[in-house]
Amino acid sequence: LRIHRLSNPSATPAEEGPFRPVVPVAFGYRRKQMGRVVRERWSLGAAQAGAVLASAGIDAAFRPGVIGPDGFARLLRARASTASAQSS
Repeated sequence: LRIHRLSNPSATPAEEGPFRPVVPVAFGYRRKQMGRVVRERWSLGAAQAGAVLASAGIDAAFRPGVIGPDGFARLLRARASTASAQSS
């Protein structure tokens, strides 16, 4: 898997650090669905993972290959939003 910088990046410069490891990890689970990727990547329960994916507008049954850069950026933002809401 190669990551190439887009002329109009989906992730902001501040999001680039967290963005970089998520995409290759997701593709490491290539045969798995995004629900499992999110649960395993962030050690979440099924309900929490479902909430993150719903917030990002991503179907839990999707495979990583159908999620574009914008989808992964939305996923990171949704995870950050739910993580900060849980810690408050």
